[in-house]
Amino acid sequence: MKNTKGFTLMEMIVAIAILVLISTAMTSGLAVATRSYRDSVFHSDSEVLCDTLNTALSDVLRYAVFTGSAPDGTLLFANDQYNILSGGHFVNQDGRVYIDTGGGMSEQVLVINTGSYVGLQVTGFILRYDAAVNTYSGEYVIGTQDGTMTKNCTFVYRSLR
Repeated sequence: MKNTKGFTLMEMIVAIAILVLISTAMTSGLAVATRSYRDSVFHSDSEVLCDTLNTALSDVLRYAVFTGSAPDGTLLFANDQYNILSGGHFVNQDGRVYIDTGGGMSEQVLVINTGSYVGLQVTGFILRYDAAVNTYSGEYVIGTQDGTMTKNCTFVYRSLR
């Protein structure tokens, strides 16, 4: 054989095969890392939203007075510190939780500002009242806009009135 410069066909095929294996491994690793990052960001953001919303609900419900239920089963309450009349209630729409102040001057106000909701929405908001122990309880679901990730949140507050 003659001493020639360059690579043989077999050496080129082996080199390309090794590059394909390395790039496949890197692509798979990158996909796993991206999914892991997205999951951790959702978990962190949903925890913050859950804590923030629970604190806001606590502020309203700890000083609320149960005033009855609407025909559709919605719990009604009053809280003079928040200027909520006797027909005040929570409304869950457009992925947000609002307080409807009730009465003739009905007005919907966000429980927390929209900056806390970036990329997340709240659905399935349920509020219950136990008259025996004067306690409000409930739950809701925090999820992504596309619904691929969700977190269930619960709360229990004893009314101080």
